[in-house]
Amino acid sequence: MLIGLSDDVEERLGALPAMKEFHERAEAALMFFLQAHPGNETWRHEARIRAGLNEFYSLEDAARRGFKQSTQAVEAPKLSESCHPLVHVMYSLRHINVHVKPSSTEVRNVTVKFNNPEHDREYTYGAVMLTDGTVDDLLNHDDVRKHYRSAELKAAMAWLLRNQQAFGVGRVFEVGVETYCREVLAALK
Repeated sequence: MLIGLSDDVEERLGALPAMKEFHERAEAALMFFLQAHPGNETWRHEARIRAGLNEFYSLEDAARRGFKQSTQAVEAPKLSESCHPLVHVMYSLRHINVHVKPSSTEVRNVTVKFNNPEHDREYTYGAVMLTDGTVDDLLNHDDVRKHYRSAELKAAMAWLLRNQQAFGVGRVFEVGVETYCREVLAALK
């Protein structure tokens, strides 16, 4: 499975010279998430997820610089003001991973079924996933509790943990990166 920004986001960011750094940092975040694959030791998964979350976090500053360079009359959207719960979870996970401890990961088997008119196929592979303990890491941190209600955070993390079972946490984080990119592009209009 390849991780990357959708074609329309790639095209729009590629056409905006002032947003070059922002675009490259989004790609770097996705690169690190993609590199967290089952062939690596656990510490490597955690390091790449942490690196991807750091690049994701840096998108806000890159957007601010890009908006200034392009002489936009509006401010770049902040991660903390996103409408999407996944962006908030990733923002909080970055804080926990840098200032508290790395989020624990594990490799689980994922089975994908391909429906083919001639014959159906199943493909099983290992995918890197955050462990259930990640929820407690977030809920037990004062800075996170200060900004988010426990019930909202639990619901967002339950969604993340459930959806990562389809293709791994890297694919879920791809959605978060793309979501923030689309929010930034929408503010550029």
